[in-house]
Amino acid sequence: MPASFLHQSVARATLGPSPAGLAGAEGPDPLFFCLHRQRGVCSPFALGSRMHKERTGAFLLALLRGARTSVQRDYALGFLTHYATDTTFHPFVYARTRTPQGRPSGTLHCAYEHALDQWLYLEQGHRAGTPRHMAGIAALTRPQRAQVAQLLCQAVRETYPDQKSASERLFEHALDDSVRLARILYSPTGIKYALLGALAWPLGLQRALHAHMVPLRLPKGDLTNETHAPWESPFAPGERHESVPDLLQAARARALTFVDAARAFYAGSLDEAALAQTLGSMSYDSGLPCAQDGLSRRS
Repeated sequence: MPASFLHQSVARATLGPSPAGLAGAEGPDPLFFCLHRQRGVCSPFALGSRMHKERTGAFLLALLRGARTSVQRDYALGFLTHYATDTTFHPFVYARTRTPQGRPSGTLHCAYEHALDQWLYLEQGHRAGTPRHMAGIAALTRPQRAQVAQLLCQAVRETYPDQKSASERLFEHALDDSVRLARILYSPTGIKYALLGALAWPLGLQRALHAHMVPLRLPKGDLTNETHAPWESPFAPGERHESVPDLLQAARARALTFVDAARAFYAGSLDEAALAQTLGSMSYDSGLPCAQDGLSRRS
């Protein structure tokens, strides 16, 4: 998953500053922050992973069909921008964050994405600090979060039959926990980054912790592939040369295509079959149709 600020940036370029749209731009990721469990339902982390890889098109259609209020519709449109961004960026991120043995690394993956957030923040003209994560969710009122949780719960139950006992409260917890943890990990001066890192170091958790915090200083080297050096997706053969700015432009274009199709669906000028054809059913990891995705996420 590109980290929160990059997702917010694509959503803002596509939808404007709607808090619900920015909340939707987080996609399934708040489940990765959820500290609560529900009996009879897979862990929030496992559910979030499934939503990235299994029946993704069916879930998006369920989300769009189920959205009734303006908050829910904005949220669903924001979710489409998350799907567009992940499916565009992830092959590059996986290519850039393999271990020396050529294996995917969750720690390297998250650290790189958080560094990209700081790069984009500086590119947008900010001279100090670091971007706030989960800002769209944080801006929602309690009733608005309840509307989002109801929509997510309904779409999950419809898409994943073995999760029919999932409750709206689980998704409210996911939204709330993601905001709380983002607030804890927010370090605009770098002091908390250093302090929490020092506390985590004796436990061997410094790298894992810092992978989930935005660094004040960017790592050295060609972070964004401005030189257009060759790279290859681990999911599909073929040399590629895109830079991060190239991929960001492509993500915005894909997001606009998806959002325009959804708006046409809401307006009654596009039927569900045509909408489904436009959205596809891609793995958020590979950008390929779900059945073709052979590499699972590892830590």
